[in-house]
Amino acid sequence: NGIIEIVEVIIHFHPQSIEHVGEDEQNILYMAVKHRQLQIFRMLKKLKIVRRLAGKIDKESNTVLHNTAEFKGGSQPGYALQLQEELHWFEYRNKEREHVI
Repeated sequence: NGIIEIVEVIIHFHPQSIEHVGEDEQNILYMAVKHRQLQIFRMLKKLKIVRRLAGKIDKESNTVLHNTAEFKGGSQPGYALQLQEELHWFEYRNKEREHVI
């Protein structure tokens, strides 16, 4: 996808960008979860900032955990591949949840 490389460059040159939120008050962790960007999630975990970012509340008074429960399709075409991707994300999230919260 190339997205992770762009995010790494932005964070390298502008580390404060991790704190940026959009109009809906959602941060980079929200976006990574919402769009199922596992590589970005892993990068944030490696930077040891997931716990802090996970505690933020968005414009609708939701935390990132609310976003993990919402499924709006995956990045893979076809139902079988979308289901496989969602299952992979769900298993990874459950495995990592104890470490984040």
